[in-house]
Amino acid sequence: MAKIYRKDFEPVADIGDNIVLEPIKEAYRVVFVEQTGIIEKDFGSIAAGATLVNQRLDVLEMFPNQLGQFRIYIVDDIRIKNWRQPEGVGRFYMKKVSTSIDKTFQTLGFDRFGQLTELFVFEDKVPIVDVENVSGTALSTSRVRFFGYKYDLEKLPSIPEKYVSVPIAGIALRKI
Repeated sequence: MAKIYRKDFEPVADIGDNIVLEPIKEAYRVVFVEQTGIIEKDFGSIAAGATLVNQRLDVLEMFPNQLGQFRIYIVDDIRIKNWRQPEGVGRFYMKKVSTSIDKTFQTLGFDRFGQLTELFVFEDKVPIVDVENVSGTALSTSRVRFFGYKYDLEKLPSIPEKYVSVPIAGIALRKI
């Protein structure tokens, strides 16, 4: 079975493979998988140094019993920060700071660091983020692109012996 956060971007599971969604511990069998193509989200204009708060990544919503696996490509000079998934549960937080994603990944080599932008979305439980303009001037667009794979899933009555664990929420949810 595949492994999550691989350097080479591949589906985390194939048709017939089992997935367990973490931290909710629900098991599913993959019945279909396909690529998504490019999905673009434009948060709109942002004044110099300003931050748009509580932006829902609604373009990543999936249908019932669907899972999305995405990587992120920042188009404009913005920083995506303060991730919450589900809403109210922090993602990518350290003890004292919230990590962020910006054009650094493209500058340093997306092929080397792309796996650090990978995320999973189950059904309509998309991340909520803040978007900061780091350009030094006003932006008329603040675009980010997503690409990846989507999976049609069939719920299993119990956790099977072999499966791939897929994180769909912040680690803080494990402690609630």
